[in-house]
Parts: sequence; C-alpha cells; structure tokens
Amino acid sequence: MIVMKLMGGLGNQMFSYALGRRLANGLNTELQLDTSQLENPHPGDTPRHYELDHFAFSPTFADAKILPQPTSRLGGLARRLGMSHDSALRTVVEHGIPFDPKILETPDNSYLIGYWQTEKYFNDVRDLLLQDFSFKTAPNKANRDMAASIAKVTAVSLHVRRGDYVTNANANQFHGLAPLDYYNAAVKLMREKVKNPHFFVFSDDPKWTQENIKIGQPTTYVTHNDANTGHEDMRLMMQCRHHIVANSSFSWWGAWLNPRSDKIVIAPQRWFIDPSVDGRDIYAEGWLKL
Repeated sequence: MIVMKLMGGLGNQMFSYALGRRLANGLNTELQLDTSQLENPHPGDTPRHYELDHFAFSPTFADAKILPQPTSRLGGLARRLGMSHDSALRTVVEHGIPFDPKILETPDNSYLIGYWQTEKYFNDVRDLLLQDFSFKTAPNKANRDMAASIAKVTAVSLHVRRGDYVTNANANQFHGLAPLDYYNAAVKLMREKVKNPHFFVFSDDPKWTQENIKIGQPTTYVTHNDANTGHEDMRLMMQCRHHIVANSSFSWWGAWLNPRSDKIVIAPQRWFIDPSVDGRDIYAEGWLKL
C-alpha cells in the first residue's frame, strides 16, 4: 500500500492525493489516506479538516495502528512528522519544494509526508485525476446560475487568497500576499491576449476584493459560497476559460482542472515571500509568470 499523510487545506490535500494516486496506480497497489494531522493539528497550524469528500473517488483511510509513531529516539522534526522505525511502512519525507524524480521510484508499503506541489509528480495520470476530482454531487441553484453565466462569456477566473495568509503569522511569513500590482499587471496582460474577457473574482475575503480589485472590464464578484462550500468556487473556477491565480494551491487546482488546451493561466512570479524557497516547479507547463 501507499499511505499519504494529508496536511493543509483542500488544494494541499489534492496534491498529496494526486501523488499517491500516481504511485499506487504504477505499483498496482492500494492508496490509503492518513488524516491524523487534520484531526490533531500542530501548534501554529491553521485548523483544517478533511475536504476530499466532495470528489467522486472512494477513499480508504489508514488505520492508526499501521502508521509510524513518534519515539524518543528520533529528532524533533521526525517526531513532529510522526516518523518511527517501528512501523512496517517505509517513511518518505519531502525535502524541499522542487521536484525530486526519486520520489516516483517510491516502493510499495511506503508512507509519504509532504506537500508535493508540482504536476511533475502526477501529470502522466492526468486523465485518472480528472475523473477522481470530478464532483459527486450537483451544484445548488446559485452555483448552477453562476456556471450558466460563466458559459455565456469569455470567462477569466481571478483568485485572491487572503484568509490565513493575513491572520496566521507563520503563513504570512512563508507565503505572503500576491500584491495588487500583480493583479493589475495580470489583468492588463489578459486583456491583451483575450478578446472581450469577463472576469469572475473569487476570494476567501470577498469584501476586500470588492473594495480593492477594480478591473475596468465586465466583472462578477463571486460571493455566495463560504468556507463550507469553498469547493464550489473551485468547480466554478475550472469552468472558466482562462485564469489569474493567486500564490495558492486552491486556485492552482482551479486552473489545472480546466481541461481546455488553449487556456491562458497567469501566476505570480513570486510564489513564496521567503526568498530562500525555490518554487520553480510549482508552475504547470505553459503558465505565464508575472
């Protein structure tokens, strides 16, 4: 079996699932998901919960008895990540953001801990993931109506991530916020490349976007979904023709799941505010960086 430790919000959980699906498919073995950190977050973490239940695949959750457990013989980082040599599972820990091709050689009976934020880990099973990440329930009327509006125009999703990037000191120091200058430049470039674009603005802080994102083009602020229905925003994003993404795994997936081959995706050149973090492999092939 391949066991993936889930961490973070919806987008990060999707990255972990995607790598796990790629590995399990190649090994012809079972994929199991470890939700222990979501249930018992570490101090300083943004509280999260399991969010993959909106998708069509049927998950198998790992039994805590088979998972590596922290022991006093291990160092602080290892204990934080729940590693132990007492488990039958081989523990594989991500070492940095850039793509590591050796991860794709991970053997059966392995337990993987990390964020795995690059399509290079799973792009060769894209068709499988498009099936797995299809939504298992129909949207409500408000989202059906919004989807109909998106279908009538040359829709461009524009995502602004604030939330814990503002309120959580750790997240703010690591990620930072994509500045207004980025969005202004991205809108200008999109207007040069796309005829008659209509912008659909998504955010976890819709009041802020309505006050600060002034595009000068036809614009719809998508405000009816909340934290409990955030996946519906992702479903609407992926139905747009083109995308302006934040430095956020959430809008990353909203763009990546768009099946159109001619889509234009614009992303911030500076994905992490910490200059020591190498984020070059986060961008999917063909995305434009500003």
